Amino acid sequence: PKAKDPHKRDMTFEEKQKLSTNLQSLPAERLDAIVQIIKKRNTALSQHDDEIEVDIDSVDTETLWELDRFVSNYKKNLSKHKRKAELAQARALAAQSARETV
Repeated sequence: PKAKDPHKRDMTFEEKQKLSTNLQSLPAERLDAIVQIIKKRNTALSQHDDEIEVDIDSVDTETLWELDRFVSNYKKNLSKHKRKAELAQARALAAQSARETV
């Protein structure tokens, strides 16, 4: 039998917990995208002043996986930028110490 598409299966309790934690750790400028993803298919979103509350157990499976992909892509891009910045910093330090040893 064919393996089920992982994005069609229900999320486990642990996966939902991890997603919830990851969503809470996103910077404020990314929250608008999260709201749009949820609003696209759900009404499981309540907003109080500046705070947004999502009942993760009432969000449909497809949306949960879309949120998961959003967080994963964000983290992937973040680590890519971080690596580039670290590499640039290492090169600058190497160039600086090369100049100092001359």
